[in-house]
Amino acid sequence: MKGAKGGGILENEMSLVEIFGILRAKWWLIVVLAVVAGVLAFALSAFVIDPTYTSNGMLLVNNSKSNEGNLNINDINASQKLVNTYSVILKSDTYLKNVIVITGLDYTVSELKGMVSMSSVNNTEVMQVKVNNKNPEHARLLAQCILNHANDAISNVVKGGSVAIIDNASLPVTPSSPNIPLNTVIGILLGIVLAVMIAFVLEMLDTRVRSEEELLAKYSLPVLGVIPNLNMN
Repeated sequence: MKGAKGGGILENEMSLVEIFGILRAKWWLIVVLAVVAGVLAFALSAFVIDPTYTSNGMLLVNNSKSNEGNLNINDINASQKLVNTYSVILKSDTYLKNVIVITGLDYTVSELKGMVSMSSVNNTEVMQVKVNNKNPEHARLLAQCILNHANDAISNVVKGGSVAIIDNASLPVTPSSPNIPLNTVIGILLGIVLAVMIAFVLEMLDTRVRSEEELLAKYSLPVLGVIPNLNMN
């Protein structure tokens, strides 16, 4: 049985039939808000948010000088543990300041540090270097500079340490963010959630009595009579 309007809906649990009834009655609201939210999310992602490009490069981390020959399994295991150490070195203020000087680009160390990320590839001795920038050329130039001078910087700090370039920095063609399709879908889902919430709030605020059953549920009084619904032609 449907709970009383206002406080009644909060007092009694609603059945699935009642819930679907509310959603069916407000289907137009759900559709409208879903479309509006999806369009807004698409417009913001496509025309307002500046696209970001990501340049990728890869380094092979060694725990011995790169000119000393092939690596054995112990070298590889040690190199895996050195990835984090080398990442700290290559993201240090001193090193990034040199990268800015070499490239001649107008960035602060703090700005560049926010663009650069480094991580191990699948827990191997391979380090991936990423640079995010609104300018794809700047992203590639900065990433390549980091790769080119990484070996000298590491060998100066870590005795016997070295890295070798596996992949040079790529020139990004398409933006890495924003993800327009994903943002649009998220916008649609948020619109649906908002519409459902509004539909239930409107239902709770609606104090009108539409049936004999609702009147009995609300006041627990006998019904003396019902005014018929006359359709006048």
